Amino acid sequence: MECYCNVALLGHPNSGKTTLMNKLSGTKCRTGNWFGVTLIKNEKKCEEIKFIDLPGTDYFPKGDSHEAEHVEYKVVYDLLESDDVDLYISVVDATNIKHDLVFTMELMMRKANVVVVVTKIDIAKRYGITIKHDVLAALLGCDVLAVSATSRTTITELKKYLCRRATTICAAKKNKMIQYSDSTWNVLLPSIIKHQFQDDEYKAQTVIKELQHAKTIAEKEISHHISAFSLFELLQNATINHSTAGSIVHYVKQFSENIFSYYTSFINEIYDKAVTVKKVSTLSNFIDTLLFKPIFALPIFTFLISSILFLSSLSNSFLSPILLDIVNATFTYPLTLAVCSFLPDALIIPVYRSFSLGLNIIVSFIPPVCTLYACLFTLEETGYMSRLSLLMNSTLSKIGIPGHAIIPLILSFGCNVPSIHTTLSISNKKSRIIAIMMMPFMSCNGRFIVFTTIGLYFFHSYTFLAIFGLYALGVSVGVFTAAILCKLLKPRTDTIILRLPHHTFPSLTIVAQKTYDFSRSFIFSITKSVFISLAIFYAFSSFSFKNYKITQSDRLSHSILVEIGKKASCITKYIGVHPDDWQINVALIAGIIAKEVIITTARTLYTLESDITNQELLLQNKQEWISNQYNQIFDKYFGKNIETSNYEETLKIKFSNSKSAFAFMIFVLLYFPCISVFAIIKSQIGMRWAILSFAWSTFIGYTLAWLCNFM
Repeated sequence: MECYCNVALLGHPNSGKTTLMNKLSGTKCRTGNWFGVTLIKNEKKCEEIKFIDLPGTDYFPKGDSHEAEHVEYKVVYDLLESDDVDLYISVVDATNIKHDLVFTMELMMRKANVVVVVTKIDIAKRYGITIKHDVLAALLGCDVLAVSATSRTTITELKKYLCRRATTICAAKKNKMIQYSDSTWNVLLPSIIKHQFQDDEYKAQTVIKELQHAKTIAEKEISHHISAFSLFELLQNATINHSTAGSIVHYVKQFSENIFSYYTSFINEIYDKAVTVKKVSTLSNFIDTLLFKPIFALPIFTFLISSILFLSSLSNSFLSPILLDIVNATFTYPLTLAVCSFLPDALIIPVYRSFSLGLNIIVSFIPPVCTLYACLFTLEETGYMSRLSLLMNSTLSKIGIPGHAIIPLILSFGCNVPSIHTTLSISNKKSRIIAIMMMPFMSCNGRFIVFTTIGLYFFHSYTFLAIFGLYALGVSVGVFTAAILCKLLKPRTDTIILRLPHHTFPSLTIVAQKTYDFSRSFIFSITKSVFISLAIFYAFSSFSFKNYKITQSDRLSHSILVEIGKKASCITKYIGVHPDDWQINVALIAGIIAKEVIITTARTLYTLESDITNQELLLQNKQEWISNQYNQIFDKYFGKNIETSNYEETLKIKFSNSKSAFAFMIFVLLYFPCISVFAIIKSQIGMRWAILSFAWSTFIGYTLAWLCNFM
């Protein structure tokens, strides 16, 4: 039977637990410089060790009713109660060591086999903090190791240490032997008792001897390991034939009533002996003085968000066409020619259009999506996100949500679905409902694609300003929605504890890895939607309600798609859509699947007629067809008439003016959230709230689009 040593990583939020687990086990669990990144228990087996990464908690969980609202406390408490862990790693942030040691001491008082791992020693060194690890180990009575996430040497040493401990523990398991840790009894508990009776040395020594004697007797009575608090409970609830049991219980009660003051006193002694601090002037302190001044805070935030949108828009306008041509020249055209050589003529056109158009749409999403994620993760790595939580706390509390809810709201700019899941860090249920109801109004990547595509056609060099206005409108509607719900629900205002990480220069490796992971996840998720929507709409364009035999020419007059689009014109004509533009009406309906499908559908339908000549050439002469495709790419970059954009040909949106186009973009911004968002809202807060979100967002979107169109 295979034996694993279960190793749990515990500590405060943002102390480096998940980063440490990734380094030790090779996992790629999400990390972040802000509260609430880890909300569930992550496990990974590596050789003889099963690592268990737990959510960060601000204090040692006790299992009371208040903690029941906090999912992270419940996860940690359940694991501590299960006794399934062989070794506990107390992760201590070197830059906040005095604060983190309180958690460590509580863990050592309740559990055996505790090892302390001090993280971020490289950052601590920059701030003039030096930790004497051997002194700290002697005072705590347990092993202490120091690591830096950027140092392979320290990580390797920690791995070797854990492997040695795992081998010993697994051998003991096989021999059914119990491993005991006497650090609590021999070092930690006597030190705290001396503080309790510091005016009476004789009494302190007497209590220590009585506790040691009681421990020996208790171990004879039971077969499992006894920690300090377990012994206290045993002495209170069981009968032990020992004359000192009564006095021990008395001391325990007295000790428990003043436990925090004892911890504080003992930690101060540890800090004085094991830690030296030199005052240094750092850039981080200077940056904080700017960020926390109201006169600078809002302009800096506005500048950062507008810069992100500008860079994303720029990448879409310049990089997307180039990447598209590279993919077409090296992959799409040769593969199309190869596949079509084996297909019957009846299938060549549907396969070519579905494959080439679907691939082109997906590839065009890559530059703006990657840019958006790269910018967000760069901000996260610098430590700005946590400071933003603190800056926004007083403002957001007025609409019923805590300051750290700003992080899920900003993450909504990437995708609403994972950001809604991140709201699990909001303990108050009513506040969480308010935050979730705001998120569909934050423009996601899918809507961003629609805005950049339409914006480049109608607003040209001012596209990013139009997009910034739409983002600001979405945030405003979200705040308006939250204000209404705050009046109705009256959520309780909870005090939150936020730890501000030190400013760090973002690691290009970490930013690149996160950008790659999240962009890949987004692209893969939309690939299915894109090709399914293409298949559905090609099918619907081939059939009619009146059983007409649909030919290539009949598709634009008698198909089901045309009928649906024309019926919807009586509604959409008030929000800027031309009455004859049935294609965009069908695209809006398809947008319920996913917002990026709007562009997929529109391009597909707009090019049904314009691409007939090219399709006929593919059927008649494949070599001439591929030669024409390469000539078009060559002429674009090296010919006399250089074109930088092909949107006017592929997306013939029939809006009368820029105002009508902007009204349509407002409706896309605010109307029904996609199916995935609807589903996760239902799973998180219930069907009634999901339906309300659908109805309210569609109503407010249509109303504002109508007002914009007729102003």
